[in-house]
Amino acid sequence: MTTSHWFKAHVHELGTGECRDYLLNHVVGRIVLDDDQGPVAFPVNYALDGNDIVIAVSADGEIARHATGHPVAFEIDDIDPANEAGWSVVVRGVAEQAADLPQDPDGRPYPWAEGNRSHLLRIRPQSVSGRQLIPA
Repeated sequence: MTTSHWFKAHVHELGTGECRDYLLNHVVGRIVLDDDQGPVAFPVNYALDGNDIVIAVSADGEIARHATGHPVAFEIDDIDPANEAGWSVVVRGVAEQAADLPQDPDGRPYPWAEGNRSHLLRIRPQSVSGRQLIPA
């Protein structure tokens, strides 16, 4: 779909609080990591535990093998093609194996995918950024 509008959308840099609000109000994102072939993104369910992103994965799966102990990115977004608008939040940090479940049940991820996903990874943010595209 190609459209031409007189005025283009405005880019708004999201503040830390706005990014946190988006992270708190969603449950699906993408973890981006390097595997043997290079960068790859996987959709995952997540929860926010304090400022940390927590995901539950298979202990012998690709995410656990390639993310644990390595730098990763985590991204959530929403796009509105009809209005040429949307937003995106990106968290960068190192994925670590979580020692135990977060104390707060709201900080525990609930995986939608079948299978044993009891291996918890925690991403401690080193940076958080976000952008919003606002229709003109």
